[in-house]
Amino acid sequence: MSIDAGEDEDGNPNEISGLDLLLHFCTFFFKVLIAPWCRPRAKIFSPSNHPLCRQYLKAYPAFVISLIIIGTMTAFVEQLGNLLGCVLGIHQAVTGITIVAIGTSLPDTFASRTAALQDEYADNSVGNVTGSNSVNVFLGLGLPWCIATIYAAAKGKSYCVDPDNLFQSLVFFLTVATVCIIALFALGGELGGPKAVKWVCGVCMIGLWVLYVILASLKAYNILQFNVDLPVASGVCSTAESSV
Repeated sequence: MSIDAGEDEDGNPNEISGLDLLLHFCTFFFKVLIAPWCRPRAKIFSPSNHPLCRQYLKAYPAFVISLIIIGTMTAFVEQLGNLLGCVLGIHQAVTGITIVAIGTSLPDTFASRTAALQDEYADNSVGNVTGSNSVNVFLGLGLPWCIATIYAAAKGKSYCVDPDNLFQSLVFFLTVATVCIIALFALGGELGGPKAVKWVCGVCMIGLWVLYVILASLKAYNILQFNVDLPVASGVCSTAESSV
C-alpha cells in the first residue's frame, strides 16, 4: 500500500511526485485485489523457486508460465475492450486502436519510462517498444493466422479476412511514424538538455498519436473519403462462400 518512487543512482529513494501519487491512486484497487491472491500462490506461479527447477530447468518454467499469464490477460483485455466498444456503439476498428491498444500497450509504456529514467541512453526504452510491438504484429498476428489457415485447409476451405480500412490505417500510421522518427533524429541532441525541450517533444508525440486516432476513426466511419481497392487472389477469397 506504500508509494514507491524508485531509487536514484546512489540508492537513495526518490522524492514522491504528483504523478507517483496519481498512479498509486489509479492502481490502488488492483494492488489490493491482486496482492492477497498472489502471495499464497507465489510458488505455483514461480516454479523456478523450487530447488529441482533451479538445478535442471533454470528459469524456463517461470518464463513459460509468464507467457501464459500474459496471453490470458491480453485475451481478457481484448474481449473486455470489444464488449465495452459494443455497449458504447463504437466501431470495431476504433475500439481496436483505442481501448484494446491502450490496454495492451500501457505496461510497455511504463516499462519504457522506467528504462529511460534509469539508463544513460534511450536504447532499452526504444528497444522495448519496438521489440514488444514486433512480437505483437509478427507473432500475435502470424501465429493465429497460421492456425486459422491450417484449420480452414483441413476443412477444405479458405481462410479470408476482409481488410476493410487496414491499408488506409497503415498509411496514416506510417505518416505519423515517419514524422516521429524525423523529430527524434532532429531533436536527439537536445533531448538531454533543457526540460522544456523534452516536454515539447513529448507533447508532439502524444499529438501525433491523437492525430492518427482521429484520422483512422474518421475513415472507419467513412467521414474521410480515402478508398483503395487492394488486389485479391483470384479464386481464393473472391466469394463469401470460400471464406471461413
